[in-house]
Amino acid sequence: MWSLCEPDDRGPGEPSEGAGTIRRFLSRIGDGLAGLFLLGTALVACAGVWLASMSVAGDYDRASLHHRAYSSWAYVRPGSEGIRAQDVQLVAPLHLQPQQISETVREAFLTAEDRWFEVHPGFNPLALARAIAQETRVAFGSGENGGGGSTITQQLVKNLILTNDRDYLRKFRELLIALRLETMFSKDEILAMYLNNIFFGQGAYGIEAAARTYFGRSTVWPRQSGTINTGETALLALSVRAPSRANPDRGRKRLEAEARDLIAAMRERGFLTASEATNAALQLDRRRGQLSWSMHMSRARDFALGLGLPTSLQQRQKPMVVSTTIEPEAQLYAERAVARLLERARRTDRAYDDAAVVILRPDGAIAAMSAAQSYGDSGGFNVLSEGRRSPGSTIKPFIYLCAFADGKTLNTQVADTAREFRNGWTPRNNDGRYLGGITMARALALSRNPPAVALWFDYADCFKETMTQLGVSGHLPDQPSAVLGTGSVSPLDIARWYAALANGGHTVDPYAIWYARSMDGRTIFHHDLGPSAAPSVLADRNARCTLEKGLKDVVSVGGSGRLAAFAHPMAGKTGTSQNGRDAWFAGYTGRYVAVVWLGAEKSAPRQAITGGGLPALIFANMMATLHQGKTPLPLPCDQPARNGTDAEAAAPG
Repeated sequence: MWSLCEPDDRGPGEPSEGAGTIRRFLSRIGDGLAGLFLLGTALVACAGVWLASMSVAGDYDRASLHHRAYSSWAYVRPGSEGIRAQDVQLVAPLHLQPQQISETVREAFLTAEDRWFEVHPGFNPLALARAIAQETRVAFGSGENGGGGSTITQQLVKNLILTNDRDYLRKFRELLIALRLETMFSKDEILAMYLNNIFFGQGAYGIEAAARTYFGRSTVWPRQSGTINTGETALLALSVRAPSRANPDRGRKRLEAEARDLIAAMRERGFLTASEATNAALQLDRRRGQLSWSMHMSRARDFALGLGLPTSLQQRQKPMVVSTTIEPEAQLYAERAVARLLERARRTDRAYDDAAVVILRPDGAIAAMSAAQSYGDSGGFNVLSEGRRSPGSTIKPFIYLCAFADGKTLNTQVADTAREFRNGWTPRNNDGRYLGGITMARALALSRNPPAVALWFDYADCFKETMTQLGVSGHLPDQPSAVLGTGSVSPLDIARWYAALANGGHTVDPYAIWYARSMDGRTIFHHDLGPSAAPSVLADRNARCTLEKGLKDVVSVGGSGRLAAFAHPMAGKTGTSQNGRDAWFAGYTGRYVAVVWLGAEKSAPRQAITGGGLPALIFANMMATLHQGKTPLPLPCDQPARNGTDAEAAAPG
């Protein structure tokens, strides 16, 4: 062996052994780089062929993928007896927009998961080569599975489109689709979609749900519990690797040690100063906050699937992923609203034993459904769609609509007087008083009974036809008391009525399923709204806009629903059944339609609550929270007409 201490006895033209070693080393480096270059070239070439063959209108277009990333979904694994509740797992993350992702969250996840995220085209050639080599060694039994290799973009593809199957074909598809995603979305959008959908353990999908689940705090909103700190963010960034085995509640000591290493790496990358890194390491043991993340997901799941799973999907034998219209934020606020409503009502009178909230989008998409009745006690009965209650005065606006279509105006005079209409029946007002001659605007705003009954005698046929077209799952009597709410309808029925007002006059059929896809990413079902007919009176823009103005007066100062008003344009109506056994508030904004119901089942309450009281107040609190941070949208009649019709209802967002 040649060395510095021994003479070199090689010939003058013969290379030294040291030089040969260096050359062999350089040659191997060159071969490796060439191999990587050839691999990258092959992948890019294949990607080009793949991308060229993919239709823009297919399963992987921007709109479809964005929809997948910002919706709740259910994993459905049919059993031998078909699809049952236990075969369905509903996942509902709290979605954050890209601008809501803090720099600390961004840096922690990029450092932990994908340090080249900002510059790679969707995959990391070096990491991919290492992963392939490792998988090859595992296949031949000469190594252990080291995981790794996937970029954040690839992980997003796996979560949104593909499966967790470990095979080369799926991995290849994942890589190619990742390349496509990088051409459709910005890096900020990709990161936000990834953080919204990744699993963190303990049933928490998405970083906001995880922060509330593990720490009782938010990632973005400094509410009563504040936001998660850098140390807690590091724990979450490490939890996504093996969320069921290592998360802030399980394997905490090991995770904390890894979190300190991650914090040190964040300092090395220049994101944290030395003092900030030291403080972050000391933040790992902070006391838990009070912000919660808990919903009755089993009820929401069954509501969604029971109301919208088409026959073709019900009969499917293979696993699938179903995207639902349930909005986690809306569902959370609806459930809290129901709990507060019933708790406060029972302080007044224990006779109130049930409450419910329905939130729709103007096109009929069900954003939230919640009922106070415990799931175990319901026996599978859905009070929201199957329950039948008196609608009270929430039905009155539609007899007024018929009158407005006939040329009446809000200034038309009507009589609020004690009048015998039939067989000794004299309708009374809730306050026991009569105001005499008043305008239609005031009669509607104050929910007076005699004027509404008088209109029924003139417009009974119009009223019955309109209510039939709007949809009633229960029964409306063919008599004047129908306009006072003596029929029986479901909360979902009332939501349908007001959705037609909120979307510019089109009838809706509430639905809860956006689309379904197979486990290999193919779309196998997509909800099609299709054209909806407008009942004759709802097609009359002047009549509908006159009614909308009247419903705005209901929630204005002096109106029966003034407690429902909040800082967005809105319209609505109160409703109270006989003896106060049902109290309602139904209203809408440019974004949502919501119905709040409070009911006494067994006996009439001694201290009756009206729809303009607690239900209206709960409506305002719930909707104000749901609309927080969202741009106010005009109501249909505040927008210019398009070809004689109202502008389209607002898109989700």
